[in-house]
Amino acid sequence: MRPSRDTLVGFGGAGAILLASVALLSTPAFETTPTPTPTVTVTAPPATVKVTVPGPVRTVTVTRASRSEVRIPPPTAPSPVRRVGAVQAYARSLVPAAQWPCLRELWRRESNWRWNADNPTSSAYGIPQALPGSKMRAAGADWRTNPRTQIRWGLRYIDARYGTACAALAHHDRKGWY
Repeated sequence: MRPSRDTLVGFGGAGAILLASVALLSTPAFETTPTPTPTVTVTAPPATVKVTVPGPVRTVTVTRASRSEVRIPPPTAPSPVRRVGAVQAYARSLVPAAQWPCLRELWRRESNWRWNADNPTSSAYGIPQALPGSKMRAAGADWRTNPRTQIRWGLRYIDARYGTACAALAHHDRKGWY
C-alpha cells in the first residue's frame, strides 16, 4: 500500500499552533472500501491531538519541539495489509476453491492467520509457521512483515511436500503438525 493523501491541519489558540499530518493508505485491489476522511480533535492546554479514521491510517508520532511548534516525523514506508480478512482474501485467490477450506483451517490452527505469530520454543514464524522462519527469505526479503510473502512461501511448501492443502491438513490431523 502507498499513501494516497496527506491532510495538514493547523490550529491556533493559547499562543500555540499545532499541526498534524495524517496519511491515509490506499486500498489494495481486492478491497472495496473507500479511503476514509479523518477527524482531528485538538484540546489545549496542554495540546493533545486525537486523530480518528474509520479505516487504515499511517500512525505518526507527534513530538513537541517548542511552545509554538509541533514536529511530525517524515513518513515511513507503509506496511503491507495485515488485516486477517484481507490476508485470507489474498490466499484464497491463489488456491483452487476446493482447497480453500483446508488451507483456511490449517493456518487457523498454526497461526490463527497472524503474520507475526512466533513460536519461541521452536523458532517457527508467520502465517504458515515456517521452521525456522528465515526459510521464508526465499520468497522475499520482507518475510518477517509481509503476509503475502509468507503466503507465497507457505503455498510452495505445501505444494512441494504434500501436493495440496487438504493433504497437508490430513497430515496435521494425524500428527499435530505439517
